[in-house]
Amino acid sequence: PVTNVEKATVAVIKSNVGDAEGASDERHLVPRGQRGIWRDPLLPQKYYLNTSANEVTKISTAKRTVLYTKSARSASSADDQREITVRSSDGFTFPVDVRIEYEIAAQDAPLVVANFGDDGAQLAERLNSVVRSVFRNNAENVRALDYVQQRSQQESQSLAMIAEQMREVGVTVTAVRIGDVGDETSLGELLKTQTDREIAKQEQITFQEQQRAAE
Repeated sequence: PVTNVEKATVAVIKSNVGDAEGASDERHLVPRGQRGIWRDPLLPQKYYLNTSANEVTKISTAKRTVLYTKSARSASSADDQREITVRSSDGFTFPVDVRIEYEIAAQDAPLVVANFGDDGAQLAERLNSVVRSVFRNNAENVRALDYVQQRSQQESQSLAMIAEQMREVGVTVTAVRIGDVGDETSLGELLKTQTDREIAKQEQITFQEQQRAAE
């Protein structure tokens, strides 16, 4: 029967026949025609394969987005979709809404199959573990108020670290975006204090300008 590899998809072949003596690379992938996971995937088109001799795993190459937010948590019971809770260097614990964008390049699909079997639950678990670990570790090095004010810096730093770790297993992380940081319960008093301080500073500047105008 025909095996149809759709658009934005590649097929990874694990061959159960062929030469088993050929040297695989450091990722345990083999050339086409040898026994094992072929390092070159099949690109979108129709193929006539002996599925008794070859196991076919289809991998999507489309861009994907994972949300770690309150809205994602309310829409799903999955534990890995709740917002990420971090603790700053000055002892504040607060939630961070995060969006991760990633994709699996066609040439990396065999590595994903070698590591996880497919692009499903095990891959999602690995990504979830890496993302939460990176955000928690980064937050430990900054004060809560600095974390709120340096969102773009946290995004770029987290992207570099997450991308490096996921690249090793065949996943390309293209973007890390931080949404809401903290809430009224966790950072309300801190942000109010900062707001009051800024208001007092502006009032002092206004008073000094009024004094100079009076003089």
